[in-house]
Amino acid sequence: MLSIFPSLLAYGMIGTTLLRLSLGVVFLILGYRTFKRDRENFLSFFHKLGLRGGLYLSIVLALVEIIVGIFLLIGLYTQVAAIIALIISLKILLLNFLGKKLTSETSSFYILTAVISASLIFLGAGVIALDLPL
Repeated sequence: MLSIFPSLLAYGMIGTTLLRLSLGVVFLILGYRTFKRDRENFLSFFHKLGLRGGLYLSIVLALVEIIVGIFLLIGLYTQVAAIIALIISLKILLLNFLGKKLTSETSSFYILTAVISASLIFLGAGVIALDLPL
């Protein structure tokens, strides 16, 4: 079937850019929430696992989420940031399925972040990014 608006297909890289920017904002917010609101959930989870230094682990997770968000926003090392975002999304999604809800977001939220992250691994940064396609 023919596309209804074939001339818009020439601007496909803008769609990739919108996905990258959206995921960057989401990970900045997740990092802030891990730092502030969800810290107690992560601390109790790490304590139940018997891991010492739960405070440091939650701070490291928050910083990684914030750094991933910044890298995605500016389009720097986009594929690496997307891989890390995919790992974080799948890890929290797995914990949600196991009944260990650490955040206030639903499982469908993490499915979407995982799918967007996986897409960015293959699609790249899009336009308005520091990454250049080779």
